[in-house]
Amino acid sequence: MKTYKTIGQLVEAMKSDEIPAKVVSPGGAAAILGVTRQAINDRIHNGDSLEAWSAEGVVLISLRSIRLARRKKLLSAKIKK
Repeated sequence: MKTYKTIGQLVEAMKSDEIPAKVVSPGGAAAILGVTRQAINDRIHNGDSLEAWSAEGVVLISLRSIRLARRKKLLSAKIKK
């Protein structure tokens, strides 16, 4: 997870396209994947393939990485059947 010191720096990073325009909160990511916020936080802090950025307690997660995680989850569920 890339951390910025201030929200202003985070916003500037979004404006300069360092951060994608389509991002979600940890709660939004949890809802999309059907898991808990804690599971999302664990994945972020373990560096588990979720692109994330933070500043002053605000965490943003790339929607693209959430979609990829969702596809992997759906594929693994199909393989187990």
